Amino acid sequence: MNICMQIFDFGIGEHEKREEEVKSFWECVEEAKQDNKRLGMLHIDDFTEMKKRVSHIHSEHINRVLLALTSMMITKAYEYPIQRVS
Repeated sequence: MNICMQIFDFGIGEHEKREEEVKSFWECVEEAKQDNKRLGMLHIDDFTEMKKRVSHIHSEHINRVLLALTSMMITKAYEYPIQRVS
């Protein structure tokens, strides 16, 4: 019977470890979502600022510039993913 209790206690300990790992995982997921949201807002702010700076250019030229900037920002977002700092 003693061996059964030892196995049971070991299993409980391992279960608690797994619960802590799962909790840590979901905390990391939420942190990554917040980081992505913050980065997205920075890209929007950068885009808005660039749009303001070029507002004096002829409208046809503005459309070409905005399209190029949008494409560049999308490409940049995929080239520089958020990296976790431990």
